Amino acid sequence: MAITIDTDISWNKSGHAPIYMQQGKIVISKGQIIASGCMTKEDADRFSLVYRAAIGLHADMSTCIKYRKPRIAEKTIELYKDDAHLLHWRSRPLKDGKTEMSWQLSQLRYSFPKSSDEHFFLLDLPFHHLRHKLKFDGESDKEVTISRNGLEFKFVQVEDEKLTLLLPNNYSKESDDDLLLHLSFYFNSFSNVLFQVTTDSVKTGVIAKAPLFRIENDTLSHPELCFINIAGKEEKETILKRNCFEYFFKESLWNTLSEEKKKDLRNAVHTFTRCKFADETTQFLMLYSILDRYVGNTHGKDPYDSMKEKLSERGISIEKIGAKIDVDIQKLKLKLLRSNDKQIGVSHFCNLRNYLMHFMSNYQIDEYLQKSELVSKMRFAVTSILLQEFGFKHFSYYKGWEHLSVMK
Repeated sequence: MAITIDTDISWNKSGHAPIYMQQGKIVISKGQIIASGCMTKEDADRFSLVYRAAIGLHADMSTCIKYRKPRIAEKTIELYKDDAHLLHWRSRPLKDGKTEMSWQLSQLRYSFPKSSDEHFFLLDLPFHHLRHKLKFDGESDKEVTISRNGLEFKFVQVEDEKLTLLLPNNYSKESDDDLLLHLSFYFNSFSNVLFQVTTDSVKTGVIAKAPLFRIENDTLSHPELCFINIAGKEEKETILKRNCFEYFFKESLWNTLSEEKKKDLRNAVHTFTRCKFADETTQFLMLYSILDRYVGNTHGKDPYDSMKEKLSERGISIEKIGAKIDVDIQKLKLKLLRSNDKQIGVSHFCNLRNYLMHFMSNYQIDEYLQKSELVSKMRFAVTSILLQEFGFKHFSYYKGWEHLSVMK
């Protein structure tokens, strides 16, 4: 799906004569928002002199570029570029001596008079991976509908197999955001909304966004959740039904959480999902930040002992994550310097985190985190904690995979 907005584009910087671009347009397609226009050779030279080495160019794009008379297929629309920032910029010489300028925007909003009641979202999630995990009982190969508390969400296949169309039966920003959060955790993937259309009593509003993070050919797999039965029961006839996304979404206690706990859980899910873009050392720090939020932060107490106590209250064994005396960490011979000038050896993962935060990493640390199971065990611990935060207290590991568990 591609949308072209024709618009008059001008550059207006204080202290300089304006530049009016020809053939101005904005094209929205596949998670990209590309604006472009043509300048004469003289205007292009003048523009380049203002931004030597592109210094100041990104900052000026929000204020100096103006879009006037925007229209789609000759129909006038209202265009808003608030909250949009420049992602990339390029120039290309044309045969007639002119220069084409193009730039990618982070997002774009526009609206037009209401013509029908439209509410839909285009998600950056492959439908062919979603289809068999959304719901237990089979439906059409081209659409799946799940429901909760009277709300229905229809997932529909589109021409681009990497995308999915989401149709809520009753638009509510809160309920839609909640659904996207649950999708992100369950599928270990950012639920990017590339294109959103909502309608009120007067107008239809459209928001197009370029995703911050995207993995091509994402298999939508939560590596740790694959080994966990969230219902905590092993009956063969119910095990699939109780581990599909619809069951997780329906049984979640998200709506009973305080606003503060919701905020923490949103941040934790974002951080956990963000890990798939990171190397092991960065993952280690990000996962530790989640553990520290939920089972750390005891002032004046040894971080390992504090975390051990709070993990135990959640039924998690810290020794299964990382022993207090880790021989492989000790071999690194790292030293932490205290405020009283005393040095202590880094012998467990809590102190390793402190070392990385204050003394940076090195090749040996990176190699240790690559070959050890520490990051994997931390992922299982975080998954267990977040399941508990969603309200799943009695989950279990599938038979034959209990050795992966970090539970006591």
